[in-house]
Amino acid sequence: MSTNIHLNYQDVPASYKFCFNCECPLRDDCLHYLAGTVVPPDRQWGTAVFPNALNGGKCGFHRPAVKERMAYGFKRLFMDVKARDIAGLRQKVQEYLGGRTPYYRFSKGIYKLTEEQQRAILDIFAGYGYTENLAFDEYQESYRF
Repeated sequence: MSTNIHLNYQDVPASYKFCFNCECPLRDDCLHYLAGTVVPPDRQWGTAVFPNALNGGKCGFHRPAVKERMAYGFKRLFMDVKARDIAGLRQKVQEYLGGRTPYYRFSKGIYKLTEEQQRAILDIFAGYGYTENLAFDEYQESYRF
C-alpha cells in the first residue's frame, strides 16, 4: 500500500463497497481496496466491487485514497463568541450541518468534519466578525470516503 495513514475498520462507512481484487493494477491507490484489507475476520458478508468491474485496466468504482485533515468537535470555536451572537451562530451552523442532531454529533466530535465543512463553518463565523483564534477541538489526518 502506498499510503502511511492507518485505516481502521470502524472508519469505513457502513454501506461502503469493499474490493478484494488483488490483481487490479489500481489497487495501491484505491480506497475500496484499502477498505477491503481491514475487514475483520468475523465479517462474512457485505457489499463488494466484483472483479469484472475492472475492464481494460479501468474501473468505474476506483476511488483514489485521498487523505484529508479532518476536525473533531467545535466547542472551542464558541469560546470567545459574544453572548449576543451565540444563538445566531449556532442556528446558522445547525442549518449548514442539516439540523440539531447532526450539529451536536459534529460539535462533540462523534462525526468528523471534512476540510470543506470546516471552511464553511469558519465562513459562518467570519460573517459574524470572528476571524481570529478559531480552531476546532482536535484534528486528525484520515481518508476521505
